[in-house]
Amino acid sequence: MSLRLATFNVENLMNRFDFSGYRNQLNEDRTLALFDIQSEAEYRILEQARAIAQSDDTRQLTALAIAATRADIICMQEVDNIEALKAFEYGYLFKMIGQ
Repeated sequence: MSLRLATFNVENLMNRFDFSGYRNQLNEDRTLALFDIQSEAEYRILEQARAIAQSDDTRQLTALAIAATRADIICMQEVDNIEALKAFEYGYLFKMIGQ
């Protein structure tokens, strides 16, 4: 009997929003430069939407890569907590492997 083992760094799999990007020009995405932002409140809404979309894309690619391993056991690094792992499993991974 063979066993396929994989390890994967999911790069900060968290279930809380990271507010460190606000007011930090080094972390500012160039996408927001396309908008004529009139207020800080409008900036915050656009930045949150951008961050969520980027995070969703990243998680989909991560789930695809993990599913492609076809591993029996997967060891994951940089998982914040069990709730974040469960949300990733049910929200992304199960959809990629068809369960």
